[in-house]
Amino acid sequence: MQNEILELTKKLINFKTVNGNDKEFAGCFSFIKNFFAKEIRAGKIIVKEYKKNNLPSLVFLNIDTLKPDIILQGHIDVVSAEEKDFAPIIKNGKLYARGAGDMKCEVATMMAVFKELINSGFKNSIVLMLNSDEEIGGDAGAGHLVNEIGYRGKIIIAPDGGNNFELDINEKGLFWIKIISSGKAIHGSRPWLGENAILKLMKLYEKLEIVFPPLKKTKSLYQDGITVNLGKISGGKSVNAVPDKAEMYLDIRYSEKSDKKRIINEIQKLCQKEKLNFEIINSAEMFEVNPENPYVKRFKVIAEKILGRKIKIIKSTGAGDNRFFSAKGMPVIILGPNFAGEHGANEWVEIKSLEKFYKIIKEFLAQI
Repeated sequence: MQNEILELTKKLINFKTVNGNDKEFAGCFSFIKNFFAKEIRAGKIIVKEYKKNNLPSLVFLNIDTLKPDIILQGHIDVVSAEEKDFAPIIKNGKLYARGAGDMKCEVATMMAVFKELINSGFKNSIVLMLNSDEEIGGDAGAGHLVNEIGYRGKIIIAPDGGNNFELDINEKGLFWIKIISSGKAIHGSRPWLGENAILKLMKLYEKLEIVFPPLKKTKSLYQDGITVNLGKISGGKSVNAVPDKAEMYLDIRYSEKSDKKRIINEIQKLCQKEKLNFEIINSAEMFEVNPENPYVKRFKVIAEKILGRKIKIIKSTGAGDNRFFSAKGMPVIILGPNFAGEHGANEWVEIKSLEKFYKIIKEFLAQI
């Protein structure tokens, strides 16, 4: 099964499913439907296609219901990368490529498990839900299917995280904020006669760092507290002109120990004082799951048995589609194979970990 999942992962990676590449998404979803073609023709699998804001989602079901026992959920979109990163390379027991760990190997594994369960006469109602917009917020994909279409599951397996078989039970909430600055344009040789819109944003950011001090540098992948990342700033038309328009984009993450209302109030207060406009362009509630939930506890026992070791329970700084399910009270399991480097130039997944990952999910579903 390891080789089957590996080959399936490589084929999924070949599709450059970066936001805006509509043909690549269509091709990838067509490939996935063809993977289940025999079962669809036999009436064992029902396919439902959804689209919001021109962003597609695919849902495969063995029973036509909005309230299945199990939902396997993943996304096929990836962040942008160089052309070479979409050509998988195997080196030292690892598969290197964009999407290798985030999260085409997990999608491939869930496809394989889903197909096998369906063909073995699985009696529980089960859904395989695949979306195309997790990397840009998820509202048109999982958000739409949960909040507007009304999908609910007794247990959700959404392995978008939990590197190296760690069980992720908490993820930070986020705000993406756009701040707009206006100034006065003038020739670059006479800046005292103008008003630099970019500098106004930089001064605001300096004040934000006083209100929300940067966290201490550490090798740890998680820290409680608020982080403010200046992810993008743009403005100006020419090097020899004072810019009269500028925009700054902030990525803000907060934990359960933070006051999210205070975050917005402080930013609003500073922007009003500096006469800047701001808007929240995306937000996500914190993801939380109770580790004492019976499904979660059972999954942990099975994972530890197959791995032959204890697994670590963690918190993480990311935010994913899982939050839409947890916000509606659904328990979500986040645990993945051994991978690293997601969103980077050397993203990889350890090939031998795919077999263990497959066995954990299959055994858990078999015991529900």
